[in-house]
Amino acid sequence: MEEEHSIELKELEQEQSSGFKKVYYWLRRKFNFLKNLPHELKLAYQRARYGYDQENWWQIDYNFLQVTIPQLKDLKEKHRGTPSEMTEEEWERTLQEIIDGFEDGKKAIDLEFEDLEQGKQLRQNLHHSLKLFNKYFFDLWD
Repeated sequence: MEEEHSIELKELEQEQSSGFKKVYYWLRRKFNFLKNLPHELKLAYQRARYGYDQENWWQIDYNFLQVTIPQLKDLKEKHRGTPSEMTEEEWERTLQEIIDGFEDGKKAIDLEFEDLEQGKQLRQNLHHSLKLFNKYFFDLWD
């Protein structure tokens, strides 16, 4: 009998604790939102006025890759034209090569490699893709 009351008491305490935690985290999120509001408004103003905000300056390389990779994937998937000196298959392979190198560059920035040699290889792949990106820059449209 005592054991049953003990179990019920523990369950009640857990429910109350769970309710307290929900309220606590809800209030914490609201407080953090209000605390960060002036900074977020400043960034929104910068984006509206200049097209980017100061946080984009901190990692231009990463932001470039984050925006460009999905665009290139979309172009590869939906393209209707190719550069005049290439077949459709060659163009798709070239786009994939650029995408793969950019993804490797993102991994290098995020330090997603196991040793320095692998990190060096990721950077080399990125540099190769940047050369292709430069070469075919004016063909990246549909």
